[in-house]
Amino acid sequence: MKRLVKKKPLIFTGDFNIAHKELDIHDPVRLDGESGFKPEERAWMDGFVKAGFVDAFRLKNPEERQAYTWWSYRQGSRQRNKGWRIDYFFLSDKVAYSILINELIMLNEIFCFIFIVIHYFPLFVLFKIALFY
Repeated sequence: MKRLVKKKPLIFTGDFNIAHKELDIHDPVRLDGESGFKPEERAWMDGFVKAGFVDAFRLKNPEERQAYTWWSYRQGSRQRNKGWRIDYFFLSDKVAYSILINELIMLNEIFCFIFIVIHYFPLFVLFKIALFY
C-alpha cells in the first residue's frame, strides 16, 4: 500500500470488526481484551495510521463519543447506545483533507449508514456503506 499511496489517492473502507480507539467503544475498561478490542487488533489498525492513512470519521470528529455502527442484540444495547464503532473509511493524506461531509446515520433498528462526500479535483464522489444488523 505504501507504494500505491505515493502514486494515487487511496480509500479503503469496510467492516473491520475492531473498535480502534477507546472513543470507539462504549465501555473500554470492561471490554479491554475482548475480541474486537484486543491490543493486537488495535495495533494492527494503528499500522494504517503509521502508514499515512487517516480515519475519516476521527478527522472530522476527533473527540466524539457514542458514535457507533454496531450494537449487540442483547439487553437492549441499541436503545441504550451501548455500541462499538467498527466500520471505517481510511484515506490517504492526498484525499483525506478533501472530505466535505462525514456522517453516521442511524435510520432504524436494522440499518446504520456511514458515508463520506469527497471533493477531490476533478472528482466529486459519494461513498456509502449500508450495514445490516
